[in-house]
Amino acid sequence: MDHESECQHANCSLAGVYKSSTVLQSQRPGGPRIIPFLDKRSFDFSNIDSGFTSSMQMSVVLCAAVCVLDYHRVRLSVRVHSISMPSSGQAIRFLVYGTLPSDDDPGRDFVDGNTFLSVDLTQSTIAPTLVTATATDPDAYLRIVLVAVQAPVAASLTAELSAALILRDF
Repeated sequence: MDHESECQHANCSLAGVYKSSTVLQSQRPGGPRIIPFLDKRSFDFSNIDSGFTSSMQMSVVLCAAVCVLDYHRVRLSVRVHSISMPSSGQAIRFLVYGTLPSDDDPGRDFVDGNTFLSVDLTQSTIAPTLVTATATDPDAYLRIVLVAVQAPVAASLTAELSAALILRDF
């Protein structure tokens, strides 16, 4: 069953980020799909300064609503091309939440407050590497958020990353 009309809300907000309609599809209909949602991109969060005794964080919505209606298993795969994270209080996190956009109220976000799956990059992450997480039974759409966490004392926090969702119906 093709859910193209139900998946019209899928969008990604950054330049260099794929729309979910850009999909690499397996040879068999209804098979696994790879949705590359983040081209190789350099991030520099070094200037996030908490100015306080606790950590400061910055969130960026990478994809507001990726349609995964036909799939049961979701794998988030993050390629770490390079990373500089000298402080133990720093992290870069990819968080995936369930969401359900509404034609009746398009200006509002309906997002599950619980994280569906996440990938954390920490001081112990060494490039090059692939960091993955898998979850099952997603909502019809997924929201992908990148969160950078800076230590109480600001330090270099840079990374070159790319990422994709791998979807399977079994």
